[in-house]
Amino acid sequence: MAEEYYTRISDKILDIKLETFDATHIVGPKWCGKTTTVNQKAKSSLKLQNLPNKAAIIKAAEITPSVLLESEKPRLIDEWQNASEIWDAVRSYCDEHSQKGNFILTGSTSKIYKPGSFLPSINFIITPDIFGIYCLFVKQSSIMS
Repeated sequence: MAEEYYTRISDKILDIKLETFDATHIVGPKWCGKTTTVNQKAKSSLKLQNLPNKAAIIKAAEITPSVLLESEKPRLIDEWQNASEIWDAVRSYCDEHSQKGNFILTGSTSKIYKPGSFLPSINFIITPDIFGIYCLFVKQSSIMS
């Protein structure tokens, strides 16, 4: 039996960002609900953690990352930083296709930020878009009570 999904503040923010930006990047600590939240919106996904074929997918990202973007949109690319070439491929795709809500990229802060770097003390930080990709930083305990 599937666990019940609890609405989060980030659901509404994600809806708005998918309507506004070509791609949205969600960053937060492991197990804070990034993927669970995004799975409510994504029509396809590529998950780059602990897969039996992870090495092959990372190699494909090095050779032809655009192939990994081909699927129904919005496309979730979970833990994209495991194949960092995907970021530039997403950016290029968004430059060529003027359509909102194409991609949702998620990344764990443990892999993106170095130890001791600044992590927000609030649940969400709204930042200016980076090359057309909106960035949302999520902190644990973002579930509404």
